[in-house]
Amino acid sequence: MPGAARKTELIQPVPPPERQPGAPTRRAEAPTPAPREAAPRSRPRPEGAEPKAADAPREASRPAAAAAGSYWVQVGAFQDARNAERLAVSLRSRKLQVQVAQVTRVQSAAARHEVVVSGASVEAVSAALGGSGTAQQTGAVVVVRPPLELREAVALSRRLAGDGLSVKIRRAGDGAPATYHIVRVGGYPSRAAAEAGRREVEGHGLATFITQGAPR
Repeated sequence: MPGAARKTELIQPVPPPERQPGAPTRRAEAPTPAPREAAPRSRPRPEGAEPKAADAPREASRPAAAAAGSYWVQVGAFQDARNAERLAVSLRSRKLQVQVAQVTRVQSAAARHEVVVSGASVEAVSAALGGSGTAQQTGAVVVVRPPLELREAVALSRRLAGDGLSVKIRRAGDGAPATYHIVRVGGYPSRAAAEAGRREVEGHGLATFITQGAPR
């Protein structure tokens, strides 16, 4: 009621429980740590013993082998697969990377050329070819088979002329399609590398030229 005196309640603090005299004071117990396992001691390696695989340093990972380049040194084109394989075996024996590819050429007669040798026997021409074609007697001359692209015919004629043979190039009279086995060395990542490879191959007495891309 207004005007009435207000009662003030006093809150007394609760005293802590009395400790009995002589009673030991308990402390909060800390958690007992788990026992640690002793690390195994490494045994000394006998003198002169080889380190185990785990002790040996790891070798740096080697980069993957680069993919074959697109430049090639073409050495020959054969209709007879056996002649192509003989040349490939000879080149591989010289530690060269060789590919033998089979292609079918369908070209006009004007695009094919024959290497013709006069004043020599089939045996002499075959020996000079060294497996880079087949010598065939045609009338009074010896014709190298199969017919070639012009640059192939020029390269071969120069090599035969260097052996003292009388050589000329003529257009082939047959433009029918035929299957050839292409022997080439490579591939090289650049034309400069292919030029170095060409010089190496020609150092073995073979006529070559550089191509790029798929065999043809």
